[in-house]
Amino acid sequence: MESKKSYNNVEEMVVDLFGNKEGKKFNKRASKRRYVTRLIVFRCVHSLSRKKIARHIGISKKRLDKIESGKDNGLSIEIVMGYFETFHKKILKNPLQ
Repeated sequence: MESKKSYNNVEEMVVDLFGNKEGKKFNKRASKRRYVTRLIVFRCVHSLSRKKIARHIGISKKRLDKIESGKDNGLSIEIVMGYFETFHKKILKNPLQ
């Protein structure tokens, strides 16, 4: 009887099953997705709309929707900084909320 292999994480499993090249691609995408998820959580916790974030960053709401859904690979440091600048302004404007 063959014993089942166990993995420490999904990334490790992908590398083992599909090889190093595919594993690296998966790891990059998974890492990016974790950042996007954190940005969504920050936005929701601070009650900021996608429209407000998009306007502040200088992109369309449609593009922001694609970024947050993982359908746009255009996540840049400028977009991430735009999120945090918007959070910072909201927190300073309404520090007790």
